[in-house]
Order: sequence, then structure tokens, then C-alpha cells
Amino acid sequence: MNIYSAESKNLKISPRKMRLVVDGIKRMPIARALATLELSPKGASEPIKKALMSAIANASHNGKVEKTDLVISEMFVNEGLVYKRFHYAGRGRIRPYQKKTSHLKVILKVKESKALP
Repeated sequence: MNIYSAESKNLKISPRKMRLVVDGIKRMPIARALATLELSPKGASEPIKKALMSAIANASHNGKVEKTDLVISEMFVNEGLVYKRFHYAGRGRIRPYQKKTSHLKVILKVKESKALP
């Protein structure tokens, strides 16, 4: 079975926001997932669409596979680096906060052909 993947690392969107979009398109056909990402108002939809298009390009270039023969096998988001920052508070104090990043991995596989009985 042929598997094709693409990975985007250190995306400057929190993993929680990315997972909201990824969980919505995880089990869709590729054409429908791309259409959904195109119309989604979420900010995370653009990097997810880029990673999905990259995985499709990897499959068509490296494996000579048609776009219609591909299925999303897995798509998951992990936590990336965390940038630790501070902002100023009253009475000469500071308050810490974190800027979280994400790692996105898209794995595509070729559809299994239906065997004749």
C-alpha cells in the first residue's frame, strides 16, 4: 500500500484552534475537504489547505497517482514550540503568557480497488 505524506512544522496557530478545523475535515473525500477549507472562515484553514495540497503534489509527483484515487488516511496536529512572553502589569509587575505553535501531519493513501467476487 502506498502512503504519501506532508508535514508543516512550527505553524503560529495554537494546536487547539488547528484541531477544530482538522477534526471537521478528517474523514471527507479530498475534493470536498479542499472545498470546505476554501470556504472556512477559520484562520487555520489556510495552512491546513497548503499541507493537504503538498501531500497531493507529493503523491502525484513521486508516485504518479491521480488526485481522484487518493483518500485522507490520517491528519493530526501536535504541539510545537512554545514562545514564552511577558506583558506589563500594574505596580511594576509582569504577567507571563505563551504563544503556542503546532505541527501538522497529513497522510494520504491510495484507494483500494474493489475486488470482483
